[in-house]
Amino acid sequence: MTVSAFAAAWFLHLLAAASPGPTILMAARTGVTAGARAGAMMALGCAIGAAIWAMAAWFGLALLFQVAPALLWGLKVAGGLFLISSFVVGAAPDSGWFAYVPLTTDEFSPGLNLDFWLLGVTMLEVAGIVAAIEIIALVGRFRAVGMAVSRIPVFVWASFVASVMILFAFPPLVAGTILLELDRKIGTTFYDAAAGGDPLLWQHLFWWFG
Repeated sequence: MTVSAFAAAWFLHLLAAASPGPTILMAARTGVTAGARAGAMMALGCAIGAAIWAMAAWFGLALLFQVAPALLWGLKVAGGLFLISSFVVGAAPDSGWFAYVPLTTDEFSPGLNLDFWLLGVTMLEVAGIVAAIEIIALVGRFRAVGMAVSRIPVFVWASFVASVMILFAFPPLVAGTILLELDRKIGTTFYDAAAGGDPLLWQHLFWWFG
């Protein structure tokens, strides 16, 4: 998974750079997905893959949940494909770095540009949650016999703390992207101030993650 995440992130970068279109506009659209590519796909994918493999080896275990790594890898690939396909079909995200509402509603961002980004990011974040559960379970319950908490390697501690942070940070962002997609495609009004919604809700959910 580590190798595939690294390769996919670089493929996205090269594809975005080679995409046709005005230079300034493509630079802006590439910047919108840079966080998703570098963070959710490359850094998070590589780090999580390395952490799960290393801890399973150090603790003397096979992978704890046999389905979880496969689900994690599948979600990473699916999320990455959504981001890649947005450039292929000429619908790269155009919503700005933070995707603030109401600039990301159908009124101001028509087309499928933001939908590709929302679905891709949601899948990548769900994959991160699955991985965090796997790591926390490995560290908290399935250490090798005789391995006290004080003897856990520093890398494992770092992975454990990062996984706890992921469990607190990612679910609000997943909820925010799902609500925004519902507003765009089904007509809900979670972020529509005129209909009783609150545009600032997106900022609260996004910056809880941030």
